Amino acid sequence: MPFSASKYLIALFLACSISAAVANDLCVESGLASISPRKDCRTIEVKLLDENGEHTVKMARAFKEEFRHNIDRFYTAYNFAIQTPDGEIFFLGEFKPWDTSLFQLIWSNALGMKRIYSATASLRGDELYERMLHRENGNFCVLYRMKQPFFGEVQDCSNDFHAHIRNFSNNIGIQPGVIAPNEAWLEACKFFLNGKTEYCRENYVNHSATIVQRTDDGKLNYVVELSNFFDDTKISRKNTPNYLIFVIDPIARAVRFVSANQKNLGHQELINSWRN
Repeated sequence: MPFSASKYLIALFLACSISAAVANDLCVESGLASISPRKDCRTIEVKLLDENGEHTVKMARAFKEEFRHNIDRFYTAYNFAIQTPDGEIFFLGEFKPWDTSLFQLIWSNALGMKRIYSATASLRGDELYERMLHRENGNFCVLYRMKQPFFGEVQDCSNDFHAHIRNFSNNIGIQPGVIAPNEAWLEACKFFLNGKTEYCRENYVNHSATIVQRTDDGKLNYVVELSNFFDDTKISRKNTPNYLIFVIDPIARAVRFVSANQKNLGHQELINSWRN
């Protein structure tokens, strides 16, 4: 066979292989690849819960548009599609419950951590819950199922945060006897002050941050940072604090001191400090 003909057959084979791969891609089959202005459709695997159990399925997301949300804020909208275990494809439109997050509402309203800032908790949320799709009566929602020792679940079908705030107090919590995230700093302060709590307050020993972490095998830990104005005697008070790091096992109710620092740690340092 001439060399040029061989090259042509190889190129034809590769083109057919690529075409077949593209044809089987959810971005193409759902139409998202063709309607996205930026042609940036991506496919991920997510968990789906339906009447037949739990499944791992494909979900596609593609850019739709960007518009101004407030004077200085922009919002990016996406279109979504999903392929169910039987191969059927559903176009979900913007599907806002998936593209937003109930993390802050779960963290603050359900678990009582009112102070939320960059050094308080990992924003992934997977230390607290598993997020999945839930299909019921033909409708798709987003289900947040809490991980042990937390309990409960909350479902988001409409992206209505106000409705969830009313439901959190009954649906989500932590098992009896386990230290809750909002109690962790007080447990660390009590450990530091040898059981006393009267100085666990502002300008003495105060809460700086609490981070929820899980080890690779799923074990839950809290990393707590306290701002401490006492000197080494724990009697005399200083004008500027140092920062104390503790790791708490909330199930065993065990507190371990890790380190003292002259300035509060950055978010990533604080997350990793419990490993040291």
